[in-house]
Amino acid sequence: MLINIVMAFTNRFLKLFVVLFVLHSLNAQAYQVKHLSIEDGLSNGTVNAFATDSLGYMWLGTSIGLNRYSGYEIKQYSISDFSNTKNNNIKEVINYNGELYIVGRDGVLLKYRYHQNDFVELFYQPTFQFISACVIDNKIIFGLAQGLLMYDLDKKKLGEVMYSDFTFNRRLIVQEQSVYSATSKGVVVFDYEQGNLNVVDTLLSDKDITALSIDDKNRVWIGTERDGLFIKDNDKTILVPLFNSSLKTYSVRDIAFNANKDAVIAVDRLGLYVVDKSLKVRHHFMNDPDQKNTLRQNNINRIFIDKTDVYWLAVGEIGVDLLYSKDNPFDNISHVLNEKNSIHNNIIRSIYEDEEKNLWFGTEDGVGRRSKDGTWSHFNKSLKLEKTSVLSINEYQGELIFGTYGEGLLTINSLSGYASELLKNQQKKLNLIFSTFTKDDELWVGGNDGPLSLYNKGEFVQRFPSGIIKCILEGADDFMYVASAAGVYRLNKRNYSFQKLEDPQYLNQNVLGSAHALYLDLNQKILWIGNNAGIHSYDLKENEFKHYDSQDARKLGIVYSIQQDNDGFLWMGTSTGLWRFNLQDSFFRQYGQEEGLEANEFGFGASTKLRDGRLAFGGPDGAVIFDPEELEQDAFASNLFVSDFKINGVQSNSIINAGDINYQNKLALDYDQNSLSFTAEVLKFHGPKKDVFQWQLIGSDENPILSEDSRTVSYSNLPSGTYILNITSFNADGVQSPHVYRKEIIIKKPFWKTWWAYIGYFFILGALGVLIILTGRAKNQQRFSDEKIKFFVDVAHDIRTPVTLIQLLINQLPPEDSNKDAFELIKRNANSLSEYVSQLLEFQKSERQKLKLSVEEVKIKSLLKLLVSDFQPLLERKSMDLEVKAPDVNIWVDKNKMSSVINNLISNAIKYGEEGGSIKILVKSNEENIKIKFSDNGLGVPEKQQKQIFTRFTRGDNVNHSGISGSGIGLMLAKRIVELHQGKISLQSKENIGSTFIVELQKGSKHFKNDEIKIIETIDIDYDKIPDIIGENKLALLVEDNEDLRAIIKAELDKSYRVIEAPNGKEGLVLAIEKNPDIIITDVMMPLMNGKELCKIIKSNIKTSHIPVVMITALGDVEDKVEGLDVGADAYVEKPFSIEVLKATINNLLRTRRALGSIAGKENIKKANYTSPDEQFLSSAVELIKENITERNFTIDVLCEKLGFSRSNLFRKLKGLTGMTPSDLIIKIKLNHAVELFKSNQNMRIADIAYESGFHDPKYFSTVFKKFYGKTPKQFMKSQEN
Repeated sequence: MLINIVMAFTNRFLKLFVVLFVLHSLNAQAYQVKHLSIEDGLSNGTVNAFATDSLGYMWLGTSIGLNRYSGYEIKQYSISDFSNTKNNNIKEVINYNGELYIVGRDGVLLKYRYHQNDFVELFYQPTFQFISACVIDNKIIFGLAQGLLMYDLDKKKLGEVMYSDFTFNRRLIVQEQSVYSATSKGVVVFDYEQGNLNVVDTLLSDKDITALSIDDKNRVWIGTERDGLFIKDNDKTILVPLFNSSLKTYSVRDIAFNANKDAVIAVDRLGLYVVDKSLKVRHHFMNDPDQKNTLRQNNINRIFIDKTDVYWLAVGEIGVDLLYSKDNPFDNISHVLNEKNSIHNNIIRSIYEDEEKNLWFGTEDGVGRRSKDGTWSHFNKSLKLEKTSVLSINEYQGELIFGTYGEGLLTINSLSGYASELLKNQQKKLNLIFSTFTKDDELWVGGNDGPLSLYNKGEFVQRFPSGIIKCILEGADDFMYVASAAGVYRLNKRNYSFQKLEDPQYLNQNVLGSAHALYLDLNQKILWIGNNAGIHSYDLKENEFKHYDSQDARKLGIVYSIQQDNDGFLWMGTSTGLWRFNLQDSFFRQYGQEEGLEANEFGFGASTKLRDGRLAFGGPDGAVIFDPEELEQDAFASNLFVSDFKINGVQSNSIINAGDINYQNKLALDYDQNSLSFTAEVLKFHGPKKDVFQWQLIGSDENPILSEDSRTVSYSNLPSGTYILNITSFNADGVQSPHVYRKEIIIKKPFWKTWWAYIGYFFILGALGVLIILTGRAKNQQRFSDEKIKFFVDVAHDIRTPVTLIQLLINQLPPEDSNKDAFELIKRNANSLSEYVSQLLEFQKSERQKLKLSVEEVKIKSLLKLLVSDFQPLLERKSMDLEVKAPDVNIWVDKNKMSSVINNLISNAIKYGEEGGSIKILVKSNEENIKIKFSDNGLGVPEKQQKQIFTRFTRGDNVNHSGISGSGIGLMLAKRIVELHQGKISLQSKENIGSTFIVELQKGSKHFKNDEIKIIETIDIDYDKIPDIIGENKLALLVEDNEDLRAIIKAELDKSYRVIEAPNGKEGLVLAIEKNPDIIITDVMMPLMNGKELCKIIKSNIKTSHIPVVMITALGDVEDKVEGLDVGADAYVEKPFSIEVLKATINNLLRTRRALGSIAGKENIKKANYTSPDEQFLSSAVELIKENITERNFTIDVLCEKLGFSRSNLFRKLKGLTGMTPSDLIIKIKLNHAVELFKSNQNMRIADIAYESGFHDPKYFSTVFKKFYGKTPKQFMKSQEN
């Protein structure tokens, strides 16, 4: 019994061993695998479904999203964005009659809308969990965990659950009018008829079915969960012996059929099987961790085979593996981990094929040999070959020779592996060999430690100076060609002459330097040269060079080796990979991983052409052998498409409702949608993705644009117009695609450029023309008015100066009784003239809307009586009575401006009244306002002119005929002043009877702005502690352009000050800088430089900013005063003025300046409270003195340097600010410090206090202290004790 069990187990083990051995052999076939994963853009690695749509895109349904793949990029879709489901698990993607349907696990069905590039939900039933789906007769059948469900696409109706006793319907397939369902209890066969499913058979009812498919012979292939793979052929059931399910459980996951009608079967943990029609295993693909080119997992969930017979495999949870059933045309040679039968080192430095077709590979670690049957032998155990680079392999005198770097020329005993020197007895042998060439008895050797050497029958012949040799080549007619670091040389074997080949156009540039490779085309008589700069050719017949410098040629990098295939194409191993050069059209094509080539870099010397026409190249990543004739031409991609279309940087779907742009023949955009970008795209899943795109936007681009580096096109700020976009492509072989993408793009004109807008512009321009004419006339009138006003102002200013002169002279004359009346008359008329000037200036400000108020609270009764008293002489002369009745109330007004209104109204009443007439001023007051009535019995105002009486230059006709003079601006000015007070002025008049002017003003101050209310400040200055300025010999600078007025003012000021004078601002500035006066008095309006400009310069210069400035001006308005104060003026005196007022202003400024100097004597100075640059300067000076109070080297010169002043300027500045010289100021600060020490440290000796205070001689300290304080230091200390 035991023996039988052992025998049975042994038989099974042997069978399994044989199967595994066969499978391993099958798995060793050359194939190519590519991968798609989350890193490439998949939304998830678990792929459940594959389908291609009518455009050719590949759709992949994953457990958390849908993906569309073009071959270049993956676009993700979330079905929850288009339906009510929250679950994005896709179970099936179905292409039915060109329409694409998406089946979601949670009972949702969507349809893809090509034109809109979005999805529409057909239904959502979350109570169902879909497992599988298929389509028959416009009906979609869904497989559920329990039963089936049918949806009618025509009627858009979902039916009821059918056959709920059939559980886990994992696969549904349609064959003619039958539906097959893979369930947990066999394969259920339904007959479909007019929308009904009827059960006709159940296959393998005792099996749990996991995979299902039908071949071209109508045989049903059935994969099970535990029992293996079966074929149901009519009544026969065949078990396919892929594996022994009795030994171990393996599940069949999916079944598909390739182009040869072979079955492709995915088995859990065993990978992928390919079984032919005779049920023989042709291929078995499994994961090999030691190989690069392999499946990533053996767990394959789903198979999709496209029309090019490429297998799309859903691999576990890591994405998709694309397996190419055709053998890889590139035989990639590299070391396989844990595989002895592979090359031992990946760095290939030389390749050679011997007569027996064995391939020899020189590496960085000896030599490897691959025999014809694929067996590898390694020669690196000998001391001379171990860790030795073999850079050249050749055959000489019947045996192989190996050029090494360090060990010279070697031969190898292929049986023992022992290496020995070839030129052992030669004294001039090379040890660092790069290249060899042999012919008959000749041996040419080039290297790094000597020149090119020629041997014959093993004996040295001659050396040729040519630098470091990389390649040696035989030419025709006994010529040899050598590539070296120094360039390319031609050697004549007849006379051993040596010539460097140089292009005469580039004699000094050595364009052929650093040469690595040579190839001679004997048919064309062309020598091909590869170096660091790329590829070059030398025509031996024409003696002409050609240097390839196209955009593609520049991508070659360093050309290390050159071979030519049987079709005449040049192949180059370069630093950037493997390239083919078509000599007919000079087109360069690169081969890489997409074509199956694993190495992406090659090295010098490692290439050869095999006897059967194959080419071999080697480098740092291994080697590759291939037959150029087996390489397929690059196929054309499908139609061109545009993706990622953006308008103004935003996806187009969010701006325009145009859907997928690929379905729009014409695209119309608004004028501001004129910055466009898009990506050109072709559907190309296999082969090289090296398509080059060419586009032209006709209307913007003059010529087509070819781009190899980017598929994205951008246009910014396109003008309005019609454009035609043309896009085409070129494949990897440089052949233009027959497909052309064409799109008309219209950018509309903005509404202001449309025809109806131009009509509007015509009318608008006409209206503007009329308006310009009218405005021009108005401007001319305004210009005339402004010139007239300017004339008035200039005249006013010119008048005020002589008025001031007259008033000053009157005040200087002694008031004798005999001349008293004359003096009074002159004075009164001068005041009247001044008043007229003020009216002119007020009128000018009124015209410019510059009148500003400064209101204060006044007693109206007192104001009226004061103003009336000024008119008493006029009233007496015309024998007129003036009666004032006013209550004792207060009102807020601008006293000066309201006085001018009242004066004007009284003056008019007197001027136009009859002799002996009467004038009444009546004031009425209530809670809200005050009304002031001015009544007279004079000429009156004609009724037709009463409405215009308050406009400028308007007077009654009766007044004009009466001969009474007037300006016509008084009432206009009065009206504007009253309105500024938020009041009203009106007129009631009858001609020849009289007039009544009524001024109505509001009580209180609420109706005035904050900046209109005058703030009256009382400044208490204690002048008792400050000595009087007058008589202290102060220097005053007087700047006035009127000589008479300047002379009068100077004569008065000479009584108290030293006065220097200047006729204009420019000269005044020079005197101010030179003389450093104590005060400056300047007029405002002067030639060359006015007073404001002078003041601004004075105050901006730190050397003169301390000098106070008094401005004298005829412009006495608040605004003018503010403008003057803004530039730094310290005081303002308005013309006409009294000389006593001017003197008082000067004295007050000088006293204030002396008060500023008192900070020098204070010990506690708050630096943050500076109110002027002068205070800041003075504080800085005091702080500097205090900081250096005990320093012996601290002198006035040091103080000048730190403050940035010259000695004279510092003297003037401090004298002007403090009245003290720099020396006095330093002594005063030191004495103040001493006093503080006396008060706080009564036990200190006088000498110590002297030293602490900066005095280095106690005796001198005592003398100075007594001079300042009237006491000796000792007496002062005693007084402190008391």
